[in-house]
Amino acid sequence: MLAATCWRSHARNEITNGLSIQTGIVGSRIIVHESIHDEFVAEFKSVVQQIEVGKDTKAFYGSLISKVQFDKVMNYIEIGKKEAKLELGGARHGDKGYFVQPTVFSGVDNKHKIAQEEIFGPVASIIKFKDEEDAVKIANDTI
Repeated sequence: MLAATCWRSHARNEITNGLSIQTGIVGSRIIVHESIHDEFVAEFKSVVQQIEVGKDTKAFYGSLISKVQFDKVMNYIEIGKKEAKLELGGARHGDKGYFVQPTVFSGVDNKHKIAQEEIFGPVASIIKFKDEEDAVKIANDTI
């Protein structure tokens, strides 16, 4: 959850680390106060655009584990394109292996499938909240 007073110190580190599938956890829902939503989306996109994907040591993350997982992630991305606004990515990275572009959606409603289910891929869903009560409700409302 990002309140209006603290988001800049977190945007570049903690949140982009949530896109990393190397850690075994993927924080795909980013709950952002409505007063900073648009500014946050722009900043987050600029950070995510710098993420390197690939096999070499410079890469932030590499390939998904299998074709089955790659297909699942790509299916969620296609669902997301129908449910929300695709801000960045949304496609395969390169033409070999199971690499996926870092993908960012905005305009996500917490009832959307991309917000409710674990994607286990480099996909972020940005969800607005109005106040602390709303944020807690969104955070606790998952399958």
